[in-house]
Amino acid sequence: MIFLWKKTKNGMCFVSYLIQSTFFIVFVLGTLLCLACKKQENTLIEQAPTPELSATESSTLATQNRLFAFTRSIDEPLVFFTDFDQIQNLHTEDFVPWTEAVSVTALAMQFSPPLFLVNKLGVLQFESDDTYKFVPIPLLQTVSAQDFFSTTQGLLFRTFRNELFNISPHNPDKPAPFLCRYNPLTEQAYPILSTTDLQLPNEAQSTHFQKYKNSWLASFKTESENRTFFDYIELKNIFENDELGFTSISAEEFQKRATNEIIQPNGAANEPLQICLETIAASLEDGLQVFTHVYASDAESKKTYHLKTTVSTTQEQTAHAIWQDNKLFFLLQTGLLYIAEWQENSVVLEKRQLLPLPDQFVYTFFAIDTASQSLVAFWEEQRFFMLGKTGGIHMSLESLNLAF
Repeated sequence: MIFLWKKTKNGMCFVSYLIQSTFFIVFVLGTLLCLACKKQENTLIEQAPTPELSATESSTLATQNRLFAFTRSIDEPLVFFTDFDQIQNLHTEDFVPWTEAVSVTALAMQFSPPLFLVNKLGVLQFESDDTYKFVPIPLLQTVSAQDFFSTTQGLLFRTFRNELFNISPHNPDKPAPFLCRYNPLTEQAYPILSTTDLQLPNEAQSTHFQKYKNSWLASFKTESENRTFFDYIELKNIFENDELGFTSISAEEFQKRATNEIIQPNGAANEPLQICLETIAASLEDGLQVFTHVYASDAESKKTYHLKTTVSTTQEQTAHAIWQDNKLFFLLQTGLLYIAEWQENSVVLEKRQLLPLPDQFVYTFFAIDTASQSLVAFWEEQRFFMLGKTGGIHMSLESLNLAF
């Protein structure tokens, strides 16, 4: 119901105002009705009640759950704390470029518990609230690593060197691998493809790799004699060197295929995952655009979506999301966790708030393990393209009032 009030000096002014107000109400209601008709008829959005987090509950989260920070030691990669004050006082090296920092750069949902790729160190897996499993990967000491790819031939990850910041020794005459395989059973990692396999120079470095329909897209940057140029490749097969079936494609064709799908709150989505993303986009702050990496246990690699709340955007964030059992878990850098559940042509949306982080700290990757009823979320201290302290928090789903 809409209430209108205007102070008047005489009855004639009040009557005139009342008539104008009546027409205004009819106009507004008619406009809203037309806008509502444009939404998909088969999609309803139900806003579930969001539990408020009191100051006491917020401070209790730090003691109920396990905070940890990364080190550069393969013998003890994690150091655990009880609160962020201890982490703030942790002596670490200065900020370093993100390509050289110890941080989580990939998630594999195909395993239970999920696997995390830790740049410069190895592979991490939380087995329960009290124990974790860490597998060091020696080759990561000289290269940077990013993105997991689940294939019929095993779990792959991309490697590259940032020659501007990477000071680790290497042989420039020997081509560096750009694609490696990790075997969780043997806990071994080894290269499977290098730049020379694609007839590229030794110094070429991978800048992008993704699955595209029935092939793979890859881009490479080569810096030589004050000149930088890029190569764009499409691969049909990445496991048999004799039958790679790779071809060069133009930058325009590469960009066309690799462009992220745009999601806007306009009712255009027709698949459950996209509809859940659209629902979340509708509840985000106006002017915000979010590049969202979505992970699923049945997907070969992450899928990136570009969420735009309005046509013109003033802010940009990166978010990570998990799609499982018709539920989308969507984590913003602030620690705000959306849970959008697809239920018979409707979306039920809930929100939770993870432990608030200090200034310059943001949340990145996360995963939910239903077996141990727990959630692990990772954070970074960011300064432009540099990273300082990095770590995470391991918490029970019960502490977030979530149940499976």
